[in-house]
Order: sequence, then structure tokens, then C-alpha cells
Amino acid sequence: MIYGVVLAGGKGERFWPLSRAERPKQFLKLTSDKMMLVETMDRVLPIIPRENFRIVTSRSMETFILNNVDVLDKSQIISEPVGRNTCVAIGLAAVHLRHENRDAVMVVLSADHLIRPEEKLQQIIQDGCKIAQENDVLITIGIIPTRPETGYGYIKLGDAYEHDGHYHTYKVAAFAEKPKAAVANEYYYSQQYLWNSGMFIWSANSILGAIQKFQPELGEQLEKYAEHIGTDNEISAREELFKKAASISIDFAILEYAENVLTIKADIVWDDIGGWNALPRYKK
Repeated sequence: MIYGVVLAGGKGERFWPLSRAERPKQFLKLTSDKMMLVETMDRVLPIIPRENFRIVTSRSMETFILNNVDVLDKSQIISEPVGRNTCVAIGLAAVHLRHENRDAVMVVLSADHLIRPEEKLQQIIQDGCKIAQENDVLITIGIIPTRPETGYGYIKLGDAYEHDGHYHTYKVAAFAEKPKAAVANEYYYSQQYLWNSGMFIWSANSILGAIQKFQPELGEQLEKYAEHIGTDNEISAREELFKKAASISIDFAILEYAENVLTIKADIVWDDIGGWNALPRYKK
């Protein structure tokens, strides 16, 4: 079973004053006439049913979502008591999905991306899900750069990974953080690097296994929390999980160490709508 996990916990501070604490950017209509969260779900609906989405967001935004996104119900929202970056957010979603379905495959998306055309993204996700269903791998979606961007992380391509999908897939040789201008130029012209989109595909079992291996303390905390899912103690157990969990991204915590990381080379229009300066490139 394929599930969409949308990370929607950011504050959107770079869109002040339009974006405020009570309504972060993922709940604004910035790139179309739809709220960015809804747009994120809609673009992959042909392959992920609406009921299979899970939204990871701050507890303070749960009521807003229920009041303003009528296609979601409370069971689809996984709220965080405090923000602790993407590793614990993804781990939290993974233990919930594993509780529902031991064979769950997660497509992890961010609620503040612009992506076109939708049909290409859908095919990329289908390719990735097929690989993830059959193999213990962690898949990133890498974007072919269109400029020497200093604001994004990069993925260095390794050897080709053979599969029968439509899109070229590679082993990841290395991850690189946001580079200075000269290095970004080198990456861009070498054609050996992709932008790190922050979109991922893997089974719940694979990512939880990787967390156990590379972040064993968090892995233990997640397994302890998992015992309380569906019980009266779930919320208090989640409070305890977040109280103890370190604030670290999935990239730093897992992907930079794991040897089973792949990237799908995506020739799509993609942008992380991080601030006002991104909108002129795509605003219709």
C-alpha cells in the first residue's frame, strides 16, 4: 500500500507578513488558486488515494486544517507537540503507517514545493514505489539543476541502478550542502549533481530500520512510542518522544550514512517556495 506523507510543520517566516504563526505558508495560496497543502496532495492523487495521505504538522495547526481542508479528517493528521526537524517527523509517520500496514510504502512530500508537470512527478513516484516495494532502499528524488543555485543542497550521482522503470536511477555517491557560488557553478556544469528536493520514497520498514542503525536512541524511542499507538496513552507517549528526541534532519541523521540510498533523476520544474524571491520565477 502506498501512502503520501506531507510534511507541513514549518513556520513560513520568510513570507512575513502574509505568512504568520497562525497561518504558515503551506496554508496560503501562493502558486495557484489552491492552498499549497491541498495542491501538494492533488498533484499525486491519481496514484495515492486521498484517504492514504497523512499530514505531519504542528499541534497548533490541527484545528485550522480540519476547519479549512474539508478533504481531510482527524485520523489523517499526525500532530507534533513541538518541532524537532524532519527525522523524528518522518519516523513518527513511519511507525503509524507500519501500525496500519506492515508493507506500507511512504512517499514523503513537502507542502511548500512547486512542481510541474504533474504527470512526470506521478511517473517518477510510480517508478520509485515499485523499487521500494521490492528492495530495502531509501530513494530521493533529485532535480536536474537549471542554474548554479546556492540555496539548495546537492546530490552527487554514483553508479547507475538498473531497474525497469521510465526514469534513470543512480546510487548516491555523496550529499553536498548548500554551496558557495563558485562550487555551485562547478556542480552545475559538471552534470554530475542534482538538486536535493527533499522528496523521498521508501517503505516504513526500511526507514525505521535505518533509524535503528544510525540513530539507535531515536529508534528505541520510536519503538517505545509505537507500543502506545491507538491507546489512551498515545498523546502522552508522543509528548515523551518529542521531549527526548534530538532536532536533526533526515539527511544529516540517516541519508549521509546509509549505503542503500538511490536517487531518481527528475527532469521536472521544481522549486522550494522558501520566500518571496522564488515567486517571480513561476507566479502566473
